[in-house]
Amino acid sequence: MRGVSATLLGTGFTKAPAATPWAVTLPAGPCGQTGCAGLDLLSCSYKDRRQRRCAEKVCPEHASVIHGYRVCERHAGVMRALNIGFDELGSLPDLENRAPASVDVVARALDAGITEILGAALAAPGEVVVSDATVRAAPCRGQTRVWERSWKVLDHTGIAVAVVADSTDDNDTLVSIRVGRHVVARGTPPVLNGGTAEAMSAFVASCLSQIASVVQV
Repeated sequence: MRGVSATLLGTGFTKAPAATPWAVTLPAGPCGQTGCAGLDLLSCSYKDRRQRRCAEKVCPEHASVIHGYRVCERHAGVMRALNIGFDELGSLPDLENRAPASVDVVARALDAGITEILGAALAAPGEVVVSDATVRAAPCRGQTRVWERSWKVLDHTGIAVAVVADSTDDNDTLVSIRVGRHVVARGTPPVLNGGTAEAMSAFVASCLSQIASVVQV
């Protein structure tokens, strides 16, 4: 049998072409991307569940086209994480909400490591490791939505071990890592706050260490 110990807390997409037939070109002015003086601005197409349109204006270099829609870098991150177009989800996250993108950043960084840890923990014939391809909406906690991505060891009875990275609408840059029901790591990925690559690497290493310490054969 495999158990989970009660150890607790440890500490890209294709750029838009120069123009598309439906793009809204705005009066010349500075790009909304920090440090960019680009002109020939274009409007972000993102519209949230309240039907509010993003007011960000970006130059062609800093816009991304995702599922046929031109969006700013912030909302490109959200749409990449969910891998959907506007017509595929009735309630896209609020304009200010970074939760899906936060989970995606952490999940991409941890993916190979978690897969390796779970692969090493396979204990019986027929067990396999599976993972979500994208971030998805999970059942709400109280009044707030939860966004998560998971990795699982499956056997003939169902889920033997599950590792989940999640974030919530009300604390959208804080990402929790759970093994089963136990939170083993929680924090804001440094890259979201302008942290260095070294700081992000340390964050990832700490998360993987905590996960490995509680996945037992």
